[in-house]
Amino acid sequence: MQDRILEHLCSNMNAKNKEEEFNASFDAQESQTAKITEHDVERCITVRERLLDKIEHLGRRMPPNTLDKIISKLGTNVVAEMTGRRGRVIKTEDNRYRYEQRCEAETSMDLVNYMEKQRFMEDTKHVAIISEAASSGISLQSDRRLSTQRRRLHITLELPWSADRAIQQFGRTHRSNQANAPEYVFLISDLGGESRFAATVAKRLESLGALTQGDRRATDARDLSKFNIDNNIGRCALENVLQQITGEKPLEKMHIPESYKGDFSFDCCVALSGVGMLSVTVNKGQQMFVIEKDSYNIPKFLNRILGCRVEVQNALFKFFLNKMYSLILQMKRSGHFDLGILDLDAHGANVTAMKLIRFIRKHATGIAATELHTMQVVRGMSFEQALTK
Repeated sequence: MQDRILEHLCSNMNAKNKEEEFNASFDAQESQTAKITEHDVERCITVRERLLDKIEHLGRRMPPNTLDKIISKLGTNVVAEMTGRRGRVIKTEDNRYRYEQRCEAETSMDLVNYMEKQRFMEDTKHVAIISEAASSGISLQSDRRLSTQRRRLHITLELPWSADRAIQQFGRTHRSNQANAPEYVFLISDLGGESRFAATVAKRLESLGALTQGDRRATDARDLSKFNIDNNIGRCALENVLQQITGEKPLEKMHIPESYKGDFSFDCCVALSGVGMLSVTVNKGQQMFVIEKDSYNIPKFLNRILGCRVEVQNALFKFFLNKMYSLILQMKRSGHFDLGILDLDAHGANVTAMKLIRFIRKHATGIAATELHTMQVVRGMSFEQALTK
């Protein structure tokens, strides 16, 4: 019994001590917060002002936002902005900047993009800027139902990673019931690896008729061939390039860019080994570079060279393109280059038969006739027809 009483007293004393320690620590915190003086507040305000001044000074040296720069150059009365932004930075006449809300008075944010789209379609504003947030579900084609049927010039500032998403963006200006088909312009930098996006989109456009309405002649294969490098010729060129820089085949110096300074083969091998395209082995005390498995894959090659130094990346990609174009030239001279099946009479072209040559040849099972037709294809219209339009 006495032991229980002593245990109960000890527990009460411990609880009381803990409460006193908590009160003491709480009082210490209160006394600590009370030590902040007016001098400390002024010092914090001064530090904040200095930080804002440095940000203001740094902001003058930083490049402006791309959308804001385009809108500033063209003017808000010309540009219809369809993005997910709530506000934008506008440059004033005295070369100062101010932030303004995109939504107008008594207009909800949900209706801003719709109103901007209507102004563009009614030709009140001649330029439309579309971001990823507004790249689907809207029609911006030169509709026949509109009073102004101006032809659309679709400029893609940045190609998306997905070809399907890119085709969906192109479809905003290429839709049914349009008076004029749009013109597409891709803006691509000189970075060699960035051609990966253009190659993916070009390959998908050649195999898909989403924009051509079933007529593949609308997107001419000859126009896309300079972008589409993911084909048999490109893979053959890539295999030849990797074998040349690793020493398996003689290096064709004629294809090396003249502006590159340094050991081209060694620099490319070091760069590609750093991104997993090549491996390094030692044979009899000599360092050798070996081509890794599945390195002849064009998308993998374009993805990996993005991790190389820019100078080496551009030189290697230029070397690859020169080799591919030389292979195409050889195939054209030998008559083995296939442009595919083309519809000569597409879009109302005027086709005239000029000459016919017939060859008769014997083979193992009989006689075969081969005909060579020389055709003249005139597309477009005459000057008189253009005047009547």
